Amino acid sequence: MQQADVFVLFGGSILYGVDILAQAIKNNIAKKYIVVGGFGHTTATLQQNVIAKYPDIPANKMSEAEIFAAL
Repeated sequence: MQQADVFVLFGGSILYGVDILAQAIKNNIAKKYIVVGGFGHTTATLQQNVIAKYPDIPANKMSEAEIFAAL
């Protein structure tokens, strides 16, 4: 498979996206990696999921991209 120029992880409430990103980085899928996501309709759910699983991350004050970067 040819290496992609960019791999983009779009924010959302599903934590599994971070595992996919990590796997992509490990397999050198792309030349660059971008995590995007602000504050939207899934942010509160993501924040709750992260706080429950990772209480040391202050997710209630973070955007989706910031949360995924912290994971």
